[in-house]
Amino acid sequence: MDLSLEEGRSAFHRIAATCDIVIEAMRRGVAAKLGVVYEKLRQHKPDIITQTLTGYGEGGPLSARRGVNMVNQAESGMICLGRG
Repeated sequence: MDLSLEEGRSAFHRIAATCDIVIEAMRRGVAAKLGVVYEKLRQHKPDIITQTLTGYGEGGPLSARRGVNMVNQAESGMICLGRG
């Protein structure tokens, strides 16, 4: 589904209205631009729960960076724990 198109956003909101929780993992500002934010979602389902997952948090100097799994693992040191 292409959220940059109105028909994609409409389809997303129809599906989200049937969900209890919506989890998004977009760069800062992208979800708001596409209408995937609590304020917009609760218009379709007042008791919806939303969760945002970002690679670098929602504030600070790196918050606009795209989170990439291998890069995040390397930067955090977690990559050293995978021995296989």
